[in-house]
Amino acid sequence: MSDIFTSIMSMSTWEAFATVLALFYVVLAAKGNMWCWPAALISTVLAIWGYYTWSKQHQLQKDAL
Repeated sequence: MSDIFTSIMSMSTWEAFATVLALFYVVLAAKGNMWCWPAALISTVLAIWGYYTWSKQHQLQKDAL
């Protein structure tokens, strides 16, 4: 349980926002609300952008060694 809490606390703002939007997507999709699609799209874009920035930062750190 402490690992989950540690992971949540280490999230950046954009990661937290993407996670919240993903959860909104699930709730809205379960209710059959059409607003689930924008939530899914924005969440996915943020997740892809986050992965790209993380991998770029990781590559820079790797090249510095």
